[in-house]
Amino acid sequence: MANKKVKKQKQKRNKKTGNKKRNNKAIFLLIVAAIFCLFAALLIFLPFIRPLAQYELDMYLRVGNYTGIDVNASALHFGTVLRSATVSRKVTVTNTEKEKFRAKITILGDLADWTKLSENSFLLFANESKSIEVSITVPPDAEKREYMGKLRISFYKTAR
Repeated sequence: MANKKVKKQKQKRNKKTGNKKRNNKAIFLLIVAAIFCLFAALLIFLPFIRPLAQYELDMYLRVGNYTGIDVNASALHFGTVLRSATVSRKVTVTNTEKEKFRAKITILGDLADWTKLSENSFLLFANESKSIEVSITVPPDAEKREYMGKLRISFYKTAR
């Protein structure tokens, strides 16, 4: 009789450990499947998240006692500006490719907080151009010196 009891207890233990092993295996397979799905989704959506191309244009502005214009086209020069003044320049963004892209513009550096864009995210179809106004308002307490920044244009793939 004691043997039967011991045998039944062993069978119960074996059944429990068997269930645990099956549960552990199922959990492991679920984790592997979830990682695979995450990796596949990343591969599918990466072109929409990471920019296909980026271009940067240097920006310069000097705060001084007079207003001066700089027409140099190698960068985005705003010249010399008085405190509390607002200056604007136009930038033309062109898509020379055969497919549409989403363009996103960001401002970096000293001028980032002072700069406003007429538009910072827009679609550009094949061979389309868009003119964007870049305006900088100099704070009344700005130090008299040269300020620099960058205008970054990033192009992203769009869904068809």
